[in-house]
Amino acid sequence: MKIEFNSCAKAIRWIMLHTRTELGFQNMREQLDVNYMYSGRFFIYAAVERR
Repeated sequence: MKIEFNSCAKAIRWIMLHTRTELGFQNMREQLDVNYMYSGRFFIYAAVERR
């Protein structure tokens, strides 16, 4: 699922709340950075678990 954000801060907060490990955080943060570098938009692709 593609998840878009209005700002980097909101994206990082979402990532912090939805990752279980430091490695998971680092991977999503890197994806966020690369996507912004190439598109100018803050988004990630993530599998979101239903609670």
